[in-house]
Amino acid sequence: MATHDEWRSIIASSLDWEQAHAKFDSAIEGLAPELRGKRPDHFPHSAWELVEHIRRTQWDLLDFCRNPNYKEQKWPDDYWPDSPAPASDAEWTDSIAQIRRDTTEFADFTKTFDQDLAAKIPHVPDRPISVPS
Repeated sequence: MATHDEWRSIIASSLDWEQAHAKFDSAIEGLAPELRGKRPDHFPHSAWELVEHIRRTQWDLLDFCRNPNYKEQKWPDDYWPDSPAPASDAEWTDSIAQIRRDTTEFADFTKTFDQDLAAKIPHVPDRPISVPS
């Protein structure tokens, strides 16, 4: 059976695996700027919408795990951008940079969190889980 330290390493490394899914950087590599806001035929989201959804969701999960004053986000409004395209190249670049920073912070968190990673998060109240419909 894996030790707590081994589990921490497994969880941290899974943020960068390319086994069951494409690595984030591989998925966006070489994407032409004019395609960032285009929704492909028969797909509901543009690359920008997916990138921004990843950024917002990952930040929310990181904040939930480490912030004792966490404030729950509103679903789905706070998890998706209003526009299918970034307002500028800078907005695209900033979103990508934050995803990379937060991924690193998440990996660091899993390695340094001083409690059992399978234990209840101390600042989360006991209540039934509600699943958005």
